[in-house]
Amino acid sequence: MAVEANQEWLKSNGDPHLVLVHRLPSFNFQLKDILQPHFHLLDPADSPEPACSFLSSHAQSVRALICVANTPLTAETLNLLPSLELVVASSAGVDHIDTQECRRRGIILTNASTAFAEDAADYAVTLLIDVWRRISAADRFLHAGLWPVKGGYPLGSKMKVLIDRYQQDCVIQFLMGLNESYSNVRDQIMLMDPIPQVSKVFSLVQQQEKQHQMLLNTPAIESMALFAKNASAPFKPFSRTYCPHCKIQGHSVEDCFKLGNSKPPICSHCNMSGHLAEKCYKLVGYPPGHKLYNRGRRPGGNTRQTNMVIAEGVPKNHVDKMDLISNQYQKILKLLHENHTPVPTMSMANTSNLPSMSGIATCLSTYAHKSFDLGGKRVGIVGLGSIGFEVSKRLEAFGCSIAYSSRKEKPHVPYPYHANVLDLAAHSDALVLCCSLSEQTRHIINKDVMTALGKKGVVINVGRGGLIDEKELVRFLLRGDIGGAGLDVFEDEPDVPRQLFELDNVVLSPHRAIFTPEAIEALNQLTFTNLKAFFSNKPLQSVYQIE
Repeated sequence: MAVEANQEWLKSNGDPHLVLVHRLPSFNFQLKDILQPHFHLLDPADSPEPACSFLSSHAQSVRALICVANTPLTAETLNLLPSLELVVASSAGVDHIDTQECRRRGIILTNASTAFAEDAADYAVTLLIDVWRRISAADRFLHAGLWPVKGGYPLGSKMKVLIDRYQQDCVIQFLMGLNESYSNVRDQIMLMDPIPQVSKVFSLVQQQEKQHQMLLNTPAIESMALFAKNASAPFKPFSRTYCPHCKIQGHSVEDCFKLGNSKPPICSHCNMSGHLAEKCYKLVGYPPGHKLYNRGRRPGGNTRQTNMVIAEGVPKNHVDKMDLISNQYQKILKLLHENHTPVPTMSMANTSNLPSMSGIATCLSTYAHKSFDLGGKRVGIVGLGSIGFEVSKRLEAFGCSIAYSSRKEKPHVPYPYHANVLDLAAHSDALVLCCSLSEQTRHIINKDVMTALGKKGVVINVGRGGLIDEKELVRFLLRGDIGGAGLDVFEDEPDVPRQLFELDNVVLSPHRAIFTPEAIEALNQLTFTNLKAFFSNKPLQSVYQIE
């Protein structure tokens, strides 16, 4: 070990010098075994004495302090140490240290500098690849045993839950509208567990209808009614306001189904060629007293939100709720059609709250389930310091186009410079955050930046959690207004927004980008070297320039 090679120097300097260890009791001080033989370490966390009293008793003798991990070092603590000359931070970021008080007092501050740069850069690029290529999502899909059941990994988990739930609603509504000629097949389907896919249900009912046609040799009977009424409202023959099949905006059912129409509308949901709507629809619901009435009762009674029927037994989802509005419903329909999933054509254009499809935290991005290539992607790096520069080198090898934003333009860097992050986001497919946290950079990734990044955009953060407006990021991800995120740090660690846990376009990590044996060894050597240089009156390495 490189530290052991310096023992001769320490022996020649007589009594070891005092070094104060500043840490929270929950933080493990891994350097203790290495430094203790050579320095006199004072650790208030190991003392039964109150911290303030402990510091006061050693105030005049302590010249150097090691700040472990993200332990806050405030002006009040610094004022208890009038002889302090050096603060050695064991992290790259120093947002937990009152740097202005250090500057005012003339206290020298060192940080981890380049000790973690390569490992953090490796991790940042890994997160980006994982988000773009859906590696973790595919791993979960495989571990869940879904490959032999559902084939190749098709969708993000939340979108799949949403579509499954939507199809169950379609099935229930369809079954509730069938007349008594189909009671047998209806009851068989209702007893199935799980409820079959929409396509299977339609097939079963159509088969039954064809059998009736062949036996009776009569025109198609009135069979399939998708008009589901509000169970708590009085029975009316026309319970829907807008026609669900003719696609004429504002067209009412009464207008569409008038007797004697010269061109009867073609039924758009039963998949029978030339089947007329007046032959297919029986414009009734189930009045009180009907044996199927209770199956259509909505939990909660008289709340008038929609006229869709919700059947008992539909599984309830316990994640955070997000009601689906009209444009979101249309996105679902588009996704279903893209995946060749037959669905009944229903107009929800004026429905603002659909309880049968709410209760699910959704990721409605059409990119949430897609895997993307890296080559040719535009990556914006926020903070082109030691970590950011290592990230740029790695991504260049993948054929990415690099640009950056930093406090100042780097004169010898070949990448395009953007004076602000908003402009960088507008010209990037992904942002990688490598900068330190300060009052100027807090929530540097906000609503405007995420909007500029766009629906395909990805955010990677290996800097500090406070760089991102986390609540806004969650909203963007759930609405599908951003393509994905890879997060190693969070605003309120160790608390992480639970809405992120099941999104396949989000990769989460518990602040461990730098934890490799090589990085820890490099940090140990750097800390020892700085302490040795300080007590020998020699130049320090990794001095942090306080602005």
